[in-house]
Amino acid sequence: MKICPVCFSNFDDSFIYCEYCGAELVSEESYSSQSEYADVSYLNEFNEYDNVDSELIIISENLDTYPNFSENSFDEFSDISDQKDEINIYSQIKYDRTSDDSEEQKNKKRIKKLKKKTKEYYKSKEYENALDSITKVIELGDDSYKNWIFKGSILQKMFRYDEAMECFDKSIELSPYYKAYFHKAEISFILKRYEDALDFYNESILLHKKNTKAWVEKAFLLYYMGKKEDSLQFIDSALEYFNNPSFILINKGRLLYLLKEYEKAIEIFENILIDYPNKSIAYYEKGKSLYRLNQFDKAIEAFDKYLEYENNEYGNYFKARCLSKLNRYEESLEYYDNAIIANPDYTKAIINKALSLKSLGRYEEALNFFNRVIELSGESYLCMYNKGLLLMNLFENEEAIEYFDKCLNIKPNDVYVLYNKAKALNFTNQNEESLVYFNKALELSPNDKYSLLGKSLVLIKLNDYEEAIRFLDKFLYFKPYDKRGLYNKGICLYHLSHFTEAIELFDSVFVDSSLFFITKLELSVATSCGSSPPLKSDIINNAITIKAAITTANVSIFTVFLSLSYFFERVFFFFSLESFMIVLQSF
Repeated sequence: MKICPVCFSNFDDSFIYCEYCGAELVSEESYSSQSEYADVSYLNEFNEYDNVDSELIIISENLDTYPNFSENSFDEFSDISDQKDEINIYSQIKYDRTSDDSEEQKNKKRIKKLKKKTKEYYKSKEYENALDSITKVIELGDDSYKNWIFKGSILQKMFRYDEAMECFDKSIELSPYYKAYFHKAEISFILKRYEDALDFYNESILLHKKNTKAWVEKAFLLYYMGKKEDSLQFIDSALEYFNNPSFILINKGRLLYLLKEYEKAIEIFENILIDYPNKSIAYYEKGKSLYRLNQFDKAIEAFDKYLEYENNEYGNYFKARCLSKLNRYEESLEYYDNAIIANPDYTKAIINKALSLKSLGRYEEALNFFNRVIELSGESYLCMYNKGLLLMNLFENEEAIEYFDKCLNIKPNDVYVLYNKAKALNFTNQNEESLVYFNKALELSPNDKYSLLGKSLVLIKLNDYEEAIRFLDKFLYFKPYDKRGLYNKGICLYHLSHFTEAIELFDSVFVDSSLFFITKLELSVATSCGSSPPLKSDIINNAITIKAAITTANVSIFTVFLSLSYFFERVFFFFSLESFMIVLQSF
């Protein structure tokens, strides 16, 4: 059995290097014999055990333990010959020396305790306290290059990148150590200073070739620089150099995932699981690739396997996403809840839970979750947009418009926001302004189906039936069997007195509702009577013709009554109650 002296992972004797951090493995016996020096590599974050540095630190500790007294220290006693006094003198010297040793030892103990506290704070993510501790270590005189690296890494975690860079530069001044260049590369990568990042990764690898993280991150950097072929070639060279460790294989799979080569990524993860069936991260990454291929049932199986090992927010979140994609919204809520319990600030889980609630028609609950996200991270674009949609569903159209306006201030050409603002304006009868926003949406996306239909409905409200038909025809070109489009075109044809065409259109729409049949009754009577007032016999004959169809549709007599009332109010308002009762008796 071998052990990594940095991250303390165990490996079989066949392994040479640690798969996680790249450090050279040692036997358990060898590690035990060196354990007395283990505390000098307290920076586990940096994942390295450096024998040369350890020896230097040990030597310096020995020197510090025995202060260097020069010959001049005894000059003041040179004229004293009395043996007793001489003994007293040497006693005094011994006393002073012990006192000095004690003071230095106290300082060293303080430094050691501070280092230990720094590490504890760092592990528990208490970065402010960690920064305070490591700063005191440096102020007490232990300003080694490693301590500057540690301080820089803490600042990096706190997103104080400029200060972190200064610490790494200070470390390089003391000793050009590969980890300082590595962290400078990471920060440059984050800040999208890609050329600088590439230089720093190259320098880090040059100083320490076995730093697997630098190899992997450089491969991803090349991808983000648009050098996709180079990124794959580089990670393949890393696999060859390190003899295919699973850490690099996993990251090749991730790189293929970014390149949208999901099948190849899945093949890599499955091969890893053959050799390492307990490698939980491979199940997770495989599940993500299956998700992208819309193989949601298989993805759920992979995430279930991952959750057996790591019941964290990420596995629960992706399983919930798969369930949502399968329209299993009620089931998805449980896993969104698990993700939120694991990480109460996980906004993605909160947002998608809100969307599942919205799909279930639980708008008030969904709105509460969007408000929670806004409390956590401010009014993000996604939250504002979805909150606007929810407010529309709750008939709070004026407030919905306010949120769509906020979105348009950020992205003035977002077609979906323009469409939904136009829709909300339509609901509040601001028809002319609604047309303005439908027109903007159609300028940006002339074939947007929803905007074509939405504009046609506003034109119908404005009695501009011919123009409405023009946009409905465009809509029906993309969705020729859409009942909303066919029905509204029929309404337009009716108002333009094209009754026969309207009836044919309604016949093509298989809508099992009283509104359809009553509209057809209205059109039939209008066709047979023209512009003259219809006779009672015309009404009765047409009503009898439609009766069987209404009965087949299982429409309640109450619904028929209400629809007929609407029918008479619109067309036969000049008829007496007696005429209305005659029609009802025919049913």
